[in-house]
Amino acid sequence: MLKKSIGITHKILKHPKYDESLDCLDIRWSKLLTKLDFLPVPLATVEKKYVSTQLDALQLDGVILSGGDTPSMNLRNLNKIKITKKNKNNIFRDTYEFQLVIECLKRKIPIVGVCRGLQILNIIYGGSLIKVSGHANKSKHKITIDKKNKFFDLPFKVNSYHNYGISKETLSPELLPLAFDSEGNIEALQHQVEKVIGIMWHPEREKTVQKNDHKLFKKFFL
Repeated sequence: MLKKSIGITHKILKHPKYDESLDCLDIRWSKLLTKLDFLPVPLATVEKKYVSTQLDALQLDGVILSGGDTPSMNLRNLNKIKITKKNKNNIFRDTYEFQLVIECLKRKIPIVGVCRGLQILNIIYGGSLIKVSGHANKSKHKITIDKKNKFFDLPFKVNSYHNYGISKETLSPELLPLAFDSEGNIEALQHQVEKVIGIMWHPEREKTVQKNDHKLFKKFFL
């Protein structure tokens, strides 16, 4: 029997042939979570006014903000951004995930941000992003674990799929760095008070999920 129900957000993709915008989730997330005795619960991207009802109905034990396109730098003022065909889906997802984080914090639901999800968390807590190069590829790189990280066992080598990162200067003052890349950019973080963490790599995209990634999710959600 699966012990915990973990909600996970989608990326939104435009169908190549039909006039459809699709909630999409890599099925490797299901393989990763079920191996940990967690039930993955895909979270439909709904209007912000329904997020509270969604969480009340699902009674989740945790939430994962999954990867995808880079979020808007101005999450608190999304209603002021001009909506176009090009940005419509991204703004919809940004609005949803912003409200999702707010409602999860109200309910003390633990949150893990993965890649884009980590970026979302940093912006919500008042940080910002920087443009980085050489990170949007499949090659792995080493990370340095912060000496103050006493709680999480993190991998020493991780994959990389992002064009924007977080420097020490653009990290939210409410968040603590857990790991860095060779340039000093943040690879993992946690909130100082709330049960919130973020990682820049994609554990689900590994052919064999690293043991420390399994430990990270299991320890955090249990």
